[in-house]
Amino acid sequence: NGVVAPDSLTGQFAALANDQTSNADYRMIPFEKLQVKKVDIIEDTIGRYRKTFPELVSAVKAYRASHPDFDLVVDILHGSAGPYVRLFEEMNAKIVRTAPMREGTYPQETFLEDGEEKLYRPEPKELFLDKQAFETFSATAADGSMYIGIDGDGDRAAVWVKQGGRAVEFAPNKLGPLYAWYLLSSGRTTDAACIAKTLPTTYAMDVLAKKYGLPLHVTPVGSKHFAPYMRDSSVEKAAVVIEESGHAGLRIGKETWFDDATTQALLMLEIVAHYQADLVSVMGMAQKAIGYSSVDKRVNKDLTEELKEKIKSPLLDDPAGLALRIEKAVGARAEEISVTT
Repeated sequence: NGVVAPDSLTGQFAALANDQTSNADYRMIPFEKLQVKKVDIIEDTIGRYRKTFPELVSAVKAYRASHPDFDLVVDILHGSAGPYVRLFEEMNAKIVRTAPMREGTYPQETFLEDGEEKLYRPEPKELFLDKQAFETFSATAADGSMYIGIDGDGDRAAVWVKQGGRAVEFAPNKLGPLYAWYLLSSGRTTDAACIAKTLPTTYAMDVLAKKYGLPLHVTPVGSKHFAPYMRDSSVEKAAVVIEESGHAGLRIGKETWFDDATTQALLMLEIVAHYQADLVSVMGMAQKAIGYSSVDKRVNKDLTEELKEKIKSPLLDDPAGLALRIEKAVGARAEEISVTT
């Protein structure tokens, strides 16, 4: 999540790298014999964003002109996405916490999460957002306004949208189906051959794959399992890959973006500008088109021995009965239910 490494540790790395005696066994090639190309990774990445979203800044400005009460806040959580906020600034967004977090300024307080005291970490969760900025947004922003949070290492995003006077979170299990529906229905993805998700991720992705006639690949938890479908060289490129924790990959036009939260944020804004409607309304359009309302809350439970028994016993004792109970609970929404022991 981009948690800061102690200066004492990074100092050891620096000392080791600069210690000529420790490098004595390496064969060093003189620089004058090398052809070196200097690349500014920040400018190069911003250029890729502009290539992927060539009309986005002007489209968002037009949306803001027709929706003058629309507020946009982007919270970087002092993380690695800080250098890339230029595009959001061009959209007149309010940018929060762009300065890199260092050991001396890293929050040391604990937070109450799921009934337990836990240390701060730069995750895109309401608990860790900028307190003052989010409270102001929740209290004063107009309906339809957006508060986007990007985590510390810049690979996961979440968004809160004002609706009925309160800030409503769009978790990954909502965002994944929204991305896939938009990219496939609008033609923004032209050469996608599949969709992929992790096992616990919403069934809405299954419904989408069937709707658009694409294979669905279900992987174990861990975004590394999406790699075969997210390379430029992949034979079977995915339109969207999504993990319930927020890791995502997107095929937009001819560009592949993997584990890049800034791209997710830009795509959210493109969707809003494209439909000239707030994200809540667009999500309603997507769910109606898909014919499925996704489960959007991720629940983390510690796998205690007691919980293991509660999970394992029905599977071992009466798998057929468990399948019937699931079928009764789920109803006609599921075409096939199987229980594997």
